[in-house]
Amino acid sequence: MYTIGEFSVITKIPKKTLRYYDEINLFKPFTKDEYTGYRYYNQEQTEYAEKIVMYKNFGLSLEDIKILISGKIPENDILERRKNEINYEIKKLLQQKEKIENKDIFENKNNEAFCENSYLSGGEIFSFPIDQMSEDINVIIGKFYDEIASKKIIINSQHIIKYNIDENENNISEIFAYAQKSDFTEYFKGSDTIKLICPDFHYKNRYYIKLFEKAKEKNVKINSFAEKYRVVSGKMITEIFACFDN
Repeated sequence: MYTIGEFSVITKIPKKTLRYYDEINLFKPFTKDEYTGYRYYNQEQTEYAEKIVMYKNFGLSLEDIKILISGKIPENDILERRKNEINYEIKKLLQQKEKIENKDIFENKNNEAFCENSYLSGGEIFSFPIDQMSEDINVIIGKFYDEIASKKIIINSQHIIKYNIDENENNISEIFAYAQKSDFTEYFKGSDTIKLICPDFHYKNRYYIKLFEKAKEKNVKINSFAEKYRVVSGKMITEIFACFDN
């Protein structure tokens, strides 16, 4: 038998933590002296303790560890979920890292270009309605191209995302692409616009503010925005069109 101090040295689990594990019924001592309250552990329990330490190093919660130890859920199920959580965190951290590295772009207020006499061309389009407040944009784009494939539509452009800003439209917007005429397409009449080239996708809010300011200078009322994407030297460039009626 080992005292809690001895067992702590063997397993590298602090005595305070061992007492806590006992209290929450995660890992109880082999026996406890009913008079002194001292906890004693046996040699076989070291393997059990090592497994708990391993799971903790995986970043699993104590609740998950209790479930795993109980055998109620297969180990692979919880570990696969944990891997997905880690992948999500890695993706989020990489995005944060990229924003830090591109801090100079965000702070460069002269990194945009206006094209005051721009025009968003009219033509036959295939459009797909979206709720801009409730769906992930990547999911929307995927659904859009699935629809194109299922309806065998021939498109002539990359997708463009259009955001309506009319307060009566309930955030319903659309994603569309110019296409060959078919039973599933419609005619888009085109629109006068103020176009702005956004050199960094992550900081579009700065450019939208600039567009609103420019529209105010021109004394025009914006009725929608359209975003078009292109790759220049391996970097994603966003063209934002502030659409208005003359």
